[in-house]
Amino acid sequence: MAPILIADKVSGMALAQAVLAGLFHRERTGEGTDTVLAMYDMMRAFLLVEHGAEAIPEPQLSRAGYPRLLSAERRPLRTSDGGLVAILAYERHHFEGLIRIGGRLDLLEDERVGSRLGRVIHIDELYREYPRIAETHTTQEFVDACAAAGVPVHEVVTLDDVTNSLPMTDHPRLGRYRITPSLAPGVPVDAEPRRFAPVLGEDGREVLLELGYSDEEIDELENSGVVGRYRS
Repeated sequence: MAPILIADKVSGMALAQAVLAGLFHRERTGEGTDTVLAMYDMMRAFLLVEHGAEAIPEPQLSRAGYPRLLSAERRPLRTSDGGLVAILAYERHHFEGLIRIGGRLDLLEDERVGSRLGRVIHIDELYREYPRIAETHTTQEFVDACAAAGVPVHEVVTLDDVTNSLPMTDHPRLGRYRITPSLAPGVPVDAEPRRFAPVLGEDGREVLLELGYSDEEIDELENSGVVGRYRS
């Protein structure tokens, strides 16, 4: 998996939610709010949703950590043609689908599969069955079989594959480039940008004018190199 700035991004989303909650509170009550968010606190809460596990009660029932996620058997699966696939089996019908794909019909009545508690307790044993199933299929065969059985699956792809799958558009000045689809509901993934990104320094003068700087003061800042000078 590619390294990712997850703490920065999660904290940014939490901050956006806090701002929206504050605006909603003001709309309902007429009162403003003063919110201070620490990245450590946000990431601790984010992490311990699942990894608090049995360490949350007092006295603690076990060490912190969600065993299912920490299992050494939890990994991508190698197929017969050398590809890698990732699956996400959680519900009973997911496990039963995998069992049928692998021809292990004897496991359909196994208590390790039949109940949620059984799957949690015996997850390592079940995980060890997955590679035996995947290695008898090509990548495409396995992906197709999982899709037909309702098992969440995806071929493991590279960072370049993900980047190259993005839709393309044309910037009016900078040429063709890839756009990251909007996450807003109702917006098609291939929708054109509402407004193209400005080039470096393009809005600097406008921003400084809004902050109360005069044209002469901005010229002085540009001439002295404090801010960049944008020319179209």
